[in-house]
This record gives sequence, structure tokens and C-alpha cells, in this order.
Amino acid sequence: MEEDVDAMILALRFLIQDNEAYSLAQMAKLYERLSTTSAHKDKFLEGRAALNGYLDRETDPEIVHNQEKLTNRRILELIIYGERAHENEAKAAVVRSLRSSPVMSAILDNEFNNVAARGLAGVFHLQTENAALYEELTGQNLVIHSPDSA
Repeated sequence: MEEDVDAMILALRFLIQDNEAYSLAQMAKLYERLSTTSAHKDKFLEGRAALNGYLDRETDPEIVHNQEKLTNRRILELIIYGERAHENEAKAAVVRSLRSSPVMSAILDNEFNNVAARGLAGVFHLQTENAALYEELTGQNLVIHSPDSA
């Protein structure tokens, strides 16, 4: 189970870290340069914008740390970079502070799980639009293997 979580976190990290070649930001740049008009291109860009909008919203329930109202994106980054991968000391200190309370630790885990699940659902939607655009442009079907079919 921990290996599955680590794999999911690694995939999310590649998608949200803008300097990665396969990040959603880099994909959006490619889509914006496409000269073609396509509903799938538009849906991809709209889906990415919606996902970013969700990530930039404050958590619900509201989580405040040292007078900072945490956003969904901040929760994701705190767990990824402060606890699970490529540890950043400043983010790790915030996570340790939040985890000092068992109740807040449980809330942090719950919020991370919710944000990660919503994020992955958004990514699966983008993957579907990407495959549809690929087929539209090339005439070839791009097979998507869902996690359930593995």
C-alpha cells in the first residue's frame, strides 16, 4: 500500500512541478501553440484551468497555520515536498508543526487524500481529452490503461 501511495505522489509531483517536461504547465504550453481548433484542445485547457482553480482554493474545512490559510495546493506541496519526496526543510517544519496535534495530523491526512483524489480525477479527465485530440490529429487510437485494468 505504501508503494502505491509513493507511486501516486511521484506521478503528482511530475505533473505539478512546472519545470518537468511532462508537467501540466508544459502540456498546456504545447496545447496553446497548436494551430488546430478542437473541442478536445479547449476541454484540456479548460480542465487544467479548473484543476488549478481547485488547487488554489482554501481548504474546506479551513486549515490555518501561523496565520496562513492553507490552500489545497499548499496541502499537496506540504505533504509531497515536506514529508514524502525531495524534502524541503521549510515545508517539513510546517508539516511537523501540523502533525504535533493528533487531530490536526488526521485532518492533514484527510485533506491530502481529498486533494490528491480530486487532482488525479482531474488528470484522468485531461488524459482522456489528450487521447481524443491525438486520435483527432493522427487518426490513431491512443489506448489508455486505467488503474483498474492493471
